[in-house]
Amino acid sequence: MITSKEILKIKKVEPIHSIWYAILSMDHSKLNDLLSDDIDYEDIGKEQFITKLRNRFTEDIMAGDTEYRLGFSSCNSCNCNEAICVFTGNYSKRSFALYFEYKNDLIVDIYHCNFYGDYTYDSNDDLPF
Repeated sequence: MITSKEILKIKKVEPIHSIWYAILSMDHSKLNDLLSDDIDYEDIGKEQFITKLRNRFTEDIMAGDTEYRLGFSSCNSCNCNEAICVFTGNYSKRSFALYFEYKNDLIVDIYHCNFYGDYTYDSNDDLPF
């Protein structure tokens, strides 16, 4: 698992590293500075996407977390076998996953992986796809 301190040690910093650092640090203000206004993140827009993450940060802080750890996995649903970034609370161990979509080496979208972390499926629920 990667910590925010380890991200700072990366010699060749890419835009993704700065975004990871902001999430690992639970810094929604920094995310606002880093994310493009021109991308419709998760089909809800930048502002609502950041609000969704900020709410998650608040919940995890209330659960005792002070930062996240970053791990990697692969999607088992809509982005089968694609890499996802798994963010896990340092105290609560609660986690969520984000998929970073690229086109020509640029991030063109970021969205939550619906079948990872705290997602639970009830047979009475509609499937999220």
